[in-house]
Amino acid sequence: MTYHINVSEHNLKEFLQIIHSLHSLGVVESYESNRDLVSPGDPLAVDTLLNILSKSKSEIASGKSYSMEEVKL
Repeated sequence: MTYHINVSEHNLKEFLQIIHSLHSLGVVESYESNRDLVSPGDPLAVDTLLNILSKSKSEIASGKSYSMEEVKL
């Protein structure tokens, strides 16, 4: 399952330490940052956007998604 998480710059170091720990424990299978994908205010390449949307749709279709209500619990 894929999660998209917005992390503030202020807490980035701590967040990455947590992710590294979860990866070491086998809880997180893989992770990547889209930090360099685009800068705020810059346009996203159409192909990149379509790839993101396609992957998201396939995950939703296979039941790998949660509603906001489920996440908040």
